[in-house]
Amino acid sequence: MLYIDNISILLLKPETLRSEEDFSLPASSFFPKGSVCILDSGSKYEAIHELIDKTVTFKILTDVSDFEDNVILREKQLSTGFGHGVAVAHARYRGIDDITIALGISKRGIQYDSFDQELVHLLFLIASPPKLQDDYLIVLSALIKIVRNKDFRESLIRVRHAEEAEDLLRESLEKGLSPAEGQSN
Repeated sequence: MLYIDNISILLLKPETLRSEEDFSLPASSFFPKGSVCILDSGSKYEAIHELIDKTVTFKILTDVSDFEDNVILREKQLSTGFGHGVAVAHARYRGIDDITIALGISKRGIQYDSFDQELVHLLFLIASPPKLQDDYLIVLSALIKIVRNKDFRESLIRVRHAEEAEDLLRESLEKGLSPAEGQSN
């Protein structure tokens, strides 16, 4: 169970999933070069569209508009803006073999209907094939661990070029970086 302020999110059921130690997929395989962009959009759905359009990440999808529709449908059910300026939008997509992630960075912030009502500055978007649900949860857990660190979030927001954020994120994911105690706000 992950706690973010007063919100709890069940990420992993240890008895049913492989451990993170058993997970050997390198971050570069699900977070390729060109997976980060700087966003201009100020609203949730425009930002999701811009992220899909600007990054190379989703160019492999056979029906990008279907994927985008699924992400938006998921967002209409329940916002994935979990607080501290971070949202992790996601959808399952049958037309891919591997998990893929993109990150949109908004300097001014996105109106996102987050649980804490704060603007979102880091919008992650994940496409996952249904058959890799366990791997998806492990990747999501690792991602949540690193963005819980306030200094790390701020360093991503401060980058001048998307490539800098890409390098920071990929390095942190591959190292399995977890935030220091007391830095989750």
